[in-house]
Amino acid sequence: MIKLIVSDIDGTLVEDGTDKINIEIYDVIMRLKEKGIRFAAASGRQYISIKRLFEPIAEDIFYIPDGGSVVRTCDEIIFRETIDADIAKEVARDILKIPGCDMMICGMKATYVMDQTSQMARWIRDSYHFDVVQLEHLEQEIPDEILKVSLYHETD
Repeated sequence: MIKLIVSDIDGTLVEDGTDKINIEIYDVIMRLKEKGIRFAAASGRQYISIKRLFEPIAEDIFYIPDGGSVVRTCDEIIFRETIDADIAKEVARDILKIPGCDMMICGMKATYVMDQTSQMARWIRDSYHFDVVQLEHLEQEIPDEILKVSLYHETD
């Protein structure tokens, strides 16, 4: 018997880089729930981005954001795997040494970037609707639990 269906979001339920979802998906998920089958949305996206996408049924699904770093509902964190902030910053410094690379440090509360005007920062903020916070420098304290560090390069 099927108890849980987990689906990726970008390139599966929505066109990559958008927040446009076919609203019929909400009805399908609710019909599954009526049959005792739960739904989880899994993504590299931040939790708040996924929650906004599924707003009409946000309380009825599970969330697996940030590449599997967290499993949660709207009210409860079931699992969380964090990264030491010093290690995340060390990885970020190495990424920024690579020509043409940008990075983001993803936390439970927000995504932290070095330049909010960069192509990557604008993309995750405007297309994916991440909550983005600009860091003044990598040595500053990040008031968050770190989940992942992502690298972005436009062509590679």
